[in-house]
Order: sequence, then C-alpha cells, then structure tokens
Amino acid sequence: MRNTKRSGTWSARWSIAVAVGLSVAAGYAKAGDFSDQNFTGDADSGIRFDGVYTHALNLNVDDNLKVNGAVFTGTGSGVAAPATNTYSIAGTGFTFNNNANNLSGQSHGLATDFVYGGNPQVVTLNNLIPGQSYETTFYSVGFGPVGDRVQDIATGDGGFLGGYDQNKAGSGNGNRLTYSFTAGSPTQTFTITPQNPANTFHTYALTNRLVGYQSILTDNFYLGTNNGDPGGPMFLNSNLPARQGGTLAVSGPVTYSVRGNVQVGNGPTGPVDRGNYLLTAFGGAASPDHNFNSVGGGDGRMIVSFDMAPNLNPNTADPNTTSEWGGITMGLSQANSTVFINGAVPHFGILFRGNGGIQAFDGANDITGTGTGGDAARWYPDDGANNVTNQLHHFDLVLSDPTLASIDVYADGNFVTTFSKPGGYSDGGNNYMNLIGERIAGFDNFQVAQAPEPATIGVLAMGGVALLARRRKRS
Repeated sequence: MRNTKRSGTWSARWSIAVAVGLSVAAGYAKAGDFSDQNFTGDADSGIRFDGVYTHALNLNVDDNLKVNGAVFTGTGSGVAAPATNTYSIAGTGFTFNNNANNLSGQSHGLATDFVYGGNPQVVTLNNLIPGQSYETTFYSVGFGPVGDRVQDIATGDGGFLGGYDQNKAGSGNGNRLTYSFTAGSPTQTFTITPQNPANTFHTYALTNRLVGYQSILTDNFYLGTNNGDPGGPMFLNSNLPARQGGTLAVSGPVTYSVRGNVQVGNGPTGPVDRGNYLLTAFGGAASPDHNFNSVGGGDGRMIVSFDMAPNLNPNTADPNTTSEWGGITMGLSQANSTVFINGAVPHFGILFRGNGGIQAFDGANDITGTGTGGDAARWYPDDGANNVTNQLHHFDLVLSDPTLASIDVYADGNFVTTFSKPGGYSDGGNNYMNLIGERIAGFDNFQVAQAPEPATIGVLAMGGVALLARRRKRS
C-alpha cells in the first residue's frame, strides 16, 4: 500500500477520529491524507455492511448495487454530470458502459460503467458535519497501459496528490484511492486534472464514510425507474432487501408500520429522485418496525439522518407554507410508533417547515423555545416569500444516547439548535421512530447510525463480519 501524506500518521488520524466527537470546530480545517491500494474484488474492497456512508454512488447506472451489504445508489444511466442535494460531479461530458474488468463479486459491477471527460473534473460532497472525520474513496480499474492516465488531485481543504496514475494496477485491475480528513465545513471538493487532457479521470463509483460510527439501518426507498405510478401503501415494504443496508439488514429486512397516507414508488416522473422516495401526506407516518434502543454494542451515541422535501406541491395554497412540513418523531414505544408529531405520549418530535422554520415537541408540549436557538431557530434562511418547494435537504439529528437526553439538530451540514432534557425524551428508554409529513412531504436516504464501544473500533476497521457474529452472541 502506498501512502502520500499531507499531515499526521494513520494511527494519529484514527485517534483523532475517535476523540473529536461532533464538536463544531473551525480548527479542523486542515488538509487530510491520501492513500491508495489495489483490490481484486469484494473481499479486499474495504466496503463494509456496517459502514456509515453519507455517499455511496455507482455512476452511469439506474439500479441499486449491494457490495458486502452496503447499498450503492445509481446516479442515472446516461447521466454524465449527475447532481443532487448531497453531491455533484461537474466537468464530465461523456459516459461509458460495459467496461471489461477483472474484479470479482459485486465489485465487478462497480467498475462496469463510468463518466469521464473532465478537464478538470470536480466532485463536490455536501452536508458534512464540521468537526467530524470522513474517508472518501474512489473505486476504479485501469483503462489502458500503466502510466497512461496520470492525474493531479486537489481537495477543498488544501490536500494535494500529484501524479496519481489511475492505471497503476494494470488494465482491468482494481485500485481504490482514499482521502481521510476532518471536515472544516459542510462541503468537500475534489478537483481532478489530467496531466494529459486526452486521458481524463474515469469515475466509476465512490463512497464517503463517516468515521467512528456503525450503520444500523439505511433505506434509499428505491423501487425502480419503470414502475409506473403505483401510488399505494403496499409498496412501502417492497424491494426491501435491495434498498436496505446496515447491521439490521444482514439478518433480514426491516418492515414498516403505517398510519394514514404513505407511499413509496411515485413513478419515473416523481418530483424527487425519479419517484424513488417515501411520500407522507396529510399526517401520514411510516415507522420502521424496530426499537433502536435495543441495538446494543455501542456507547449510546446515535445519528439519525435523512433527506427531506417539506413541500412537494409547487402550487401550495399557503403563501408562507407554514402548514407544509416534514419531520421525525423519536423515542416512542412500539404501541405508539406511528403517533402524530405532537401526540400526547412521551416522545421527541421535530418538524421542518417549507418556510424555513422549525417546531419541536416533548410529547404534546411545544419546546421550540427551549432549544439553544430559541424560537427564532431556522433550518433554512428563507424570508417566507421564496419557499422551499420540490427540493430535498439533508437533516442530521445527533443523539447523546438512545433516551434522547440531548439532541443536536443539523440542516444541510449547518448546526441549527440543541434540545436537552434530564432523563431524556423517550418513553421508558424506547426508541421507535416515524417519518411524518403534513400536506405532501418526501423523504429519502434514511439512516440510523450508532457510535460503537471503543473496544470494538479495531474490529470494525478490520471488516465487520466478526463484529456481527459477536453482536448476535451477546444478544
């Protein structure tokens, strides 16, 4: 393995990743470290079923692809410069399909299609939490002779790798390039410039992994792009094995309980993600059938994240969109898992309005003003005239423990407010959750992650299969 280092050592970076937690700190805006390694397939790809991937992208394809239990989202067949609220790839004007490669397992599919032509190509990752450590990895294979696809790569935080040969492993053989860094802002960029403009960088697949946490459940609500317009609640629990990842999905998919109007699969003309999203309308709620206070094996800290569009109706009757919102309810008992966001049972609920406002609840009590941001806290800097419509935004709720004693709220990577309560907001330590919307709200890329116990971190870094076996034994 070859390392090209900007600062620190591998062991030092690992210590920082564990110790830094989630403090918002300007002092972390320094360059990270590049490293690269050849790989032959799934076994040495470094891809983990319990990895917390803020981004896992398979370029120039439509469908999901699971590698070692991690779900890669297709960026769209024939889309040369894909972009969503979470990322963008710019400068690439061409696509290539059916590339022959020597990788085994599902990794073969990661290196079959790519985008290219960028001079330079600029990859932008959004919605990172400042102060948190990440690892971005580009998965590639050689395309042509060694020495024929040399790139200079500069990062937004000052990192630089000169003379990287994407063909270094030989034509058809795998290589993965990783950049380890601590975010100094919600955005990280990679500017990839070919030394020979005729031989640009080929982007096949990439991941961005949040360091220091393990994934409990992910769901990107993918049903397919040619499913018509089913518009029915029965599709909520369809295609679960292909769209869910994390430690829970290894032993079987997690189904959902429903209240009211809930849909998944809203046709190829759906307003977000080609229709592959969770729609909740007029108070409808979808609850994963799992108590997230029973996952075990961790130190209690959790991150619950999702993308959400609070208003999928561009012709709303409310000019201020105060009644257009989407939100999440947590800390529920199983019996109350689909309760309304301000239902009179123990729980924490928070909603995000289409005009940029927020509102939080302890049971039926409005506690918005008790947060560190007060009643004026906003998730989006909107004046109420230019409302948020048909747009996904990213939300992270950082929990100090499963009882929800302290909850930090982030929107699009920016800190919004903190809510705290001695003893926690949950119902007897239970932590069932639901995603809920009023009028028409859309959700995508739901993920629950947990910080592992310090003793398990080394095990996680070495693969994760042994960890899962130990977790089952302990439970």
